[in-house]
Amino acid sequence: MSAEKISGCLLGIALGDSLGLPMEAMSASRASQIFVGPVRQRMAFGFGMLSDDTLMAAATVQAFYSSGGDEKKFTYELARRLRRWFWTIPPGIGLATIKACLRLTAGMSPMRSGVSAQGNGPAVRAVVLGCMLAEDPIKMEAFINASTRITHTHPVAIEGAIIAGEAAALIAKGFRRELPILLREAHPAWRWEEGYPAEGPTGFMVYTINAAIECCGEHYAKPADGIQAAVVLGGDTDSVAAVVAGILGASGTASWPLEWQRWIGWPGVQNLRQIASGEERKLPALKLHAQHALCLIVLIPHIFRRLLPPY
Repeated sequence: MSAEKISGCLLGIALGDSLGLPMEAMSASRASQIFVGPVRQRMAFGFGMLSDDTLMAAATVQAFYSSGGDEKKFTYELARRLRRWFWTIPPGIGLATIKACLRLTAGMSPMRSGVSAQGNGPAVRAVVLGCMLAEDPIKMEAFINASTRITHTHPVAIEGAIIAGEAAALIAKGFRRELPILLREAHPAWRWEEGYPAEGPTGFMVYTINAAIECCGEHYAKPADGIQAAVVLGGDTDSVAAVVAGILGASGTASWPLEWQRWIGWPGVQNLRQIASGEERKLPALKLHAQHALCLIVLIPHIFRRLLPPY
């Protein structure tokens, strides 16, 4: 797939991630009380911050290019980046990912490092792989399976990741309006009718996928509205919005407000373009150490703000 579409997918993930991060783990009603007005970058002085969703999407693209398209080499390249990223001490990562990264650190093979968990951690990695391998569905599924199993081995996590990847592939190939129907036909056994809690989708893969596909189906013509719809759901806002925007951004033609493209830290917009074209293939560990330390400093007052009125 073209670098333009991969770049659009990565930029979408970064936007959804940074715009959704301030409301993460809040109910929709509570978030609407504190964060009044349209969705915008508001983590610090009009700028956003990125979480593990964007960094793992970037690492996945880097690993793919470094592997030369070889599945086994890709698995080891991605595992190496996961381990390197983990020791930059990122805040807020899921328990399954922590366990898997500790196993990788201890020398366990990435073929055996995953744990039986149903979280949405692998979803954004699957989205970029779906965009990159849209023209080869068999290879796409194999790479998504390999990527997912490094951290999550439960069948629900694997199928959910494949659905996320297929959604990005369909958008990259121009199937926008038909997206929900085609996915339901391809995965009839998926728990489509389960929906998600009223307070917002949690990090459970079923909730994330169902919420994301719902937003994509309703807002395929206006991707920016898709991000806003995902954010106001509440719950795991950064991950759901990142999946939605990554899928819709895979068209390569999505139009995003310029004022949204403001966040602190790596990767910046230019970095995302270089990663998408294969020019930038390393995670900058020292930058990420500083970035995650800054993130903690910003998050502490932000968390206290959530405890204050209005109620």
